[in-house]
Amino acid sequence: MDEFIKNIRHKKWELKTDLQNCVYYLAKRNKKNLPALDMENIKVCFILQRTEIFTSVQSIFNAMCLDGRFSVSVLVLPRYDHAKRKVDINTIKRNVEFCENLNAKITIINPYDEKSGSFDDISKYDFDFVFLGLPYRAEYPKAYNFKDFSQQSRLCYVPYGSSYADGKKMLRVSLTNDLLTNVDYLFADCDKVYQYCNSKLKLCKNADSKKIVYNIGFPRYDLVEREKKYDGVKTFLWLPRWTTSTDNNEKSTFFENKDVLIKYFQDHPELSLIIRPHPLMFAHYIDTGVMTKAEVADYKQLINDAPNITLDESASYLDSFRKADCLIADYSSVVIEYFITGQPIIYLNGTDTVEKEVAEAFYVSESPDQTISYMNKLVSGMDEKADLRKRALSGNSYHGGVNKRVINTLLSKD
Repeated sequence: MDEFIKNIRHKKWELKTDLQNCVYYLAKRNKKNLPALDMENIKVCFILQRTEIFTSVQSIFNAMCLDGRFSVSVLVLPRYDHAKRKVDINTIKRNVEFCENLNAKITIINPYDEKSGSFDDISKYDFDFVFLGLPYRAEYPKAYNFKDFSQQSRLCYVPYGSSYADGKKMLRVSLTNDLLTNVDYLFADCDKVYQYCNSKLKLCKNADSKKIVYNIGFPRYDLVEREKKYDGVKTFLWLPRWTTSTDNNEKSTFFENKDVLIKYFQDHPELSLIIRPHPLMFAHYIDTGVMTKAEVADYKQLINDAPNITLDESASYLDSFRKADCLIADYSSVVIEYFITGQPIIYLNGTDTVEKEVAEAFYVSESPDQTISYMNKLVSGMDEKADLRKRALSGNSYHGGVNKRVINTLLSKD
C-alpha cells in the first residue's frame, strides 16, 4: 500500500510539473498566422554556421534538393568565437565556399553587408520552413533571434549532436528555453531528448496546429554506411575531445593517450591510425595555455612523419568512419553514429548515463594500458562484444530513412 501511495504521489507530481512547463511555454509562444504552403514551391532554409555539424540535417537537405516541390536555400552566418565571445565575421567566406560544394540547385544567401556591417532582415526572404543549426541564441549575430525566425516561418530543429550519453544537466544546456518557446518542429535524436522536450511541450501546438516534438529517428543515421565489409581490425579511428581532464565538461583523455597511441602505431607499421580531434581542440588548448602553438605544431609533425598515422581535420568525419575498423573515443555525440556501422568501439569515458544496452556493447577503457589490451585482442580477431552490438542495433531507434519521415511530418495535414 505504501508503494502504491508513493507511486500515486509521484504521478501527481509528474503531472503537475508537466502542466507547469506547458503553461509556461504556451504563455511564451505567440500566435502567428503563417500562410498555407504552396505545395509546388515550398521554400526551405537551412542556417549554416558550423560546417562540421551540417550532417545533422544533410540527409533532409539532400532529399529536399531532389524533390521538385522544394526550393532550398542556405543562410550562411558566421561561426561563434568562444575565446573572444563574439561571432567571427571572417568565417563567412569559408562557410560560403563549403555551401558551394553542396548542391548546384540551392540558393546561397550571405546576409552580411560589409559596408554597413549589418545583417539583412530575415523577413525579406519569406521562408516556409527554417532549420536552425544551433540551439544557442548567443552564437547567432545580434540581429537575429529565434522569435524573429519563428514569426516569419515554421522553425525546425534537429539536434546538432546526439544526446545518447547526456544527463539532465546537459539536456537543459543544449535544449534551451529560448529554443523551446519558439520552435515549431523538434526532431529528437533519442528517447531521452524526446521525453525531456515532450514533458515541456506536451500541450503546445505549432504554427500548423500540430504537435511539436517528434521521435522518428536521427537524420545523421541516414548517412552512415551500415553494410560495411568486415575483415578484422586494421585501421583505428581516434576521436579525442576538446576539453582536458580537469574541465567540468566531459573529460578528455588526449594527454593520457597522445604519446602512447603514437608509440603503439610506430611499433605496428602493419596497422593504421586516423586521429580526428574535435574541431575546437587544438585552438582551445592554445587559447587556455594547455599547449603552445609550437607544441601543437610539433605534435602534428610527429603524426605527419609516421606513414601509418593520419591527422583528419576535414569538414566531414564520414570518410574516416568508412575507413575505420574500430573507434577509440572520449565522450562525443558522433560515437553513436559510428555505433550504427556495427564496428567495435573502445570508449574512454564513463557510461553511467548511456543507455544500458549500448553501454554493454562498448569496450570501456579506464587507462591507456587497458586500451592497448583491447586493441591487441581486436587485431588478433577476438571481438567479444560483437553479438551485443548486433542485439542493440536491432532496435527501431537506429533504422534509416529518417529524412523521408521528417519531410512527411512537415507536409502532413494531421
